[in-house]
Amino acid sequence: MKKKLLDVIFASDKRKNLLILLTDGPQEMEYILTSLNTTRQALLPQMRILEEHNLIDHHADTYELTVIGKLLVTEIIPLLDLVHTLGDNIDYWGTHNLSFIPPHLMERLDELKSSIVFEPDISQIYEINRDFMEKTMESESVTSFTTFLFPNYSSFITEWKDCGVDISLIITRELFDKLRADNYNYLRTFVTERHGGLFVYDGDINVLSFSQNDYCLLFRLFTKDGNFDNKVLVLHGEQALGWGRDLFEYYKQKSVPLTEV
Repeated sequence: MKKKLLDVIFASDKRKNLLILLTDGPQEMEYILTSLNTTRQALLPQMRILEEHNLIDHHADTYELTVIGKLLVTEIIPLLDLVHTLGDNIDYWGTHNLSFIPPHLMERLDELKSSIVFEPDISQIYEINRDFMEKTMESESVTSFTTFLFPNYSSFITEWKDCGVDISLIITRELFDKLRADNYNYLRTFVTERHGGLFVYDGDINVLSFSQNDYCLLFRLFTKDGNFDNKVLVLHGEQALGWGRDLFEYYKQKSVPLTEV
């Protein structure tokens, strides 16, 4: 009796990894064995199962995906990427509010690999992440959507400006009103100087902030219960940075640019 197709693909790491390896095209057995760090004796039984289910073919000592195999693996890889995205930090992803992510970017959540959950010391709760601060000073640009500002926000924004960093900032209407009332001169200076721009978002949003420089993407999220959480989610990699740029652009398009205060 043949195995169920899901079992064929996922019940064996050797079979799953072989299918993924063959997405690059036909491969000779020696290359396969080296890439999967296995032996011919251990792999051949798994290859036979894949052949019996019409997922791979072989000619002499070269193996390749069938048409059906290619179709299935095309769908499998995004799922595995998503599992990889969520896997190491599933407790964080599963307990925090993700409703601010628009549907088209939620469908691309598999691009957010290599995430790290960072919990600052008590003494650092009211400070910007130090690594992010330092990396921003080495960046060409920084973008941020925020519903709050750190007590020392003016000092690190000044440092970024002095380093020639292009700053684009989206703030909520509530935060804008507070800044205009409490720190009008600084707000006016920021608006009139040349930067990437200051924008005001009038909608509701369930996120504390998300910020990005040339090196990483950083989130401060509410829990699903709506509580504040001092943990920070940090993501690296070109795909994550591209995803972050698209998220910022999504909210920028829904915001009003400020040219005067």
